[in-house]
Amino acid sequence: MGDSDKPSYDMEPTGDEAKIPNYGDGETLYERLGGIYGIAGAVDVLTERLFENDTANQNPITAEFHETHDPAGFKYLVTA
Repeated sequence: MGDSDKPSYDMEPTGDEAKIPNYGDGETLYERLGGIYGIAGAVDVLTERLFENDTANQNPITAEFHETHDPAGFKYLVTA
């Protein structure tokens, strides 16, 4: 691979800097999501939606699991 094949990383301003989102005062993702309780709430809602998702249930194995098992067990398997 010659030098002309290598990508160039031009560090000159492009004018697009204002488009880069500012995510606050250096908070971590964990903090922005609301800590353990915020994350647990989001996971709870998302796993319920996944359990009832028609696209996910097109897979016969997934559909069978969802028909024969409790949603709480599914949440445990997804998050454990």
